[in-house]
Amino acid sequence: MTKKIAALMVLAVTLVVGACAQIDTSVRTVKGDWSGYSQSYLQQAAKLGSMASIVAGRAFAGGSADAFRASVLNEVNGRPLGVGPLSFKAMPQGAATPALFVSFVFNPEPSFDSNAACDPAKANQAGGAPLADGSVRLVAAFCSSQRHLSGTVGMADGLAGTDDPRFAALIRLVMIDLFPPHDPNFGPSCDSCP
Repeated sequence: MTKKIAALMVLAVTLVVGACAQIDTSVRTVKGDWSGYSQSYLQQAAKLGSMASIVAGRAFAGGSADAFRASVLNEVNGRPLGVGPLSFKAMPQGAATPALFVSFVFNPEPSFDSNAACDPAKANQAGGAPLADGSVRLVAAFCSSQRHLSGTVGMADGLAGTDDPRFAALIRLVMIDLFPPHDPNFGPSCDSCP
């Protein structure tokens, strides 16, 4: 009986180690900041039907800034948020700050954070150029015209382009951090749940 238990334990450890070896750590987010978050803001946006979105900077060489922006918004719009239909639409530079908006800033300076991303002028100026190694740093924020609601930083290594499945994974993780299904300020947080 003892040999069977030992064999089962060895098998269990082998399976766990094998599963851990297959986890892709090339796409990740850091713990989100939900200092002003309440899902009621997201529900308010859903009632309006669309949310203004800043997409600044570039993650990949080639193609136009408009094509990259469209690819990002296409990925963002494909994410269920649990509050009904909500579309994300590009916010023109210089437009009046809307009541609610999101900001996606690719490859900004290391000191740029999600609080700064809630200032449309700073966000539009902060976006950086593609990095030679294909790595991407994405600073994202959900904002009201008055304050920072939630934010996160996503990172990915060696992405090939917007068609790389890991690019979609990066957007998915960022959206989960920005719009958790419950208020993380009250209870355990869902830090980049699948």
